[in-house]
Amino acid sequence: MGILNLFGSNSIIVLYLLHYPFCWTETHISVYTGVFIVSSWLMVLLTTHATSGRLADDSLALIGALSGLVGFLLQGLANKDLFIYLGAGAALLSNMMWPMLRVIMSKAVDIHEQACLFAGIGVTEMLSTLVTGVLSPYVYKISLGRIHGLPFLGFSAISFLGACCIVSLIARRKTREGKAQSVNGTSQSSVTH
Repeated sequence: MGILNLFGSNSIIVLYLLHYPFCWTETHISVYTGVFIVSSWLMVLLTTHATSGRLADDSLALIGALSGLVGFLLQGLANKDLFIYLGAGAALLSNMMWPMLRVIMSKAVDIHEQACLFAGIGVTEMLSTLVTGVLSPYVYKISLGRIHGLPFLGFSAISFLGACCIVSLIARRKTREGKAQSVNGTSQSSVTH
């Protein structure tokens, strides 16, 4: 899904769909993931193009985080193929979060600091992928006797935390915009008097 690579769930989606209650074939899983990846990136491109200038970058990042949250939640609670497909549909915009966060971060630093910023982001993503890629299959195996989709519920919880952080970012932006408007309004009124 959108943030599957970062969460390492690419490694467990195959295990999840091969076993009961889904029992998908490898071909079915390959077609499903291929169609999802292409559809997801097309939706991200269309959405960012359609909302260009209408929605702030942080709002698009929030849409991506919420899309991932709902997608992972539906897949974690799935007991039929329909919920897997609904989860994929809900997660179509989840790929939008990371590029939008990169845009926000690149605007927050000087042009001379961007190489360092993106190197740090790259290292963080690689370490996250490594850790979750190694741990996710073990968590999945442990959860088999209990809650079949437990790793996906965990991914949903992580997406929720990300969404909360983005909401705080939006709140800070709105506060700054409000202060800037009040300063501009004050300076304009003093000019007219």
